[in-house]
Amino acid sequence: MLLSLLVTLLVLSLIPQILKLTQFYLHESYENYQTEYAFFQSDLSHLSNNSHTSFQIINRNTILVHEKEEKSYIKFKNSKLIYENKGRGNITLLNNVIDFKANSINSKIIKVTLKIGDEKVNYEKEFYI
Repeated sequence: MLLSLLVTLLVLSLIPQILKLTQFYLHESYENYQTEYAFFQSDLSHLSNNSHTSFQIINRNTILVHEKEEKSYIKFKNSKLIYENKGRGNITLLNNVIDFKANSINSKIIKVTLKIGDEKVNYEKEFYI
């Protein structure tokens, strides 16, 4: 009898904590902009760490990526950042992009300003290539 009371109290005390934890993960699953941005940064740093890669701004929404003899583009189209690679197809780097601006600081540094999210929740990110 005492054992069953202990088990019942233990279960009843754990239920609110489990519900709080579930709400946290539910919120994170609906708002995955930060996770997508982290993967985008990883892909971009992988591109820029190559010694044979250089970046050049074509226009406000397009960056040309020179890799040895290949030319690829990072373009802002239809609320997405797309990596267009000739011969291999297009890869979506980042979804839910509200605004994308690429400005040249000097001949080797490009400042990129992003606004990602939706109408209710959005984040402004700024990084340098």
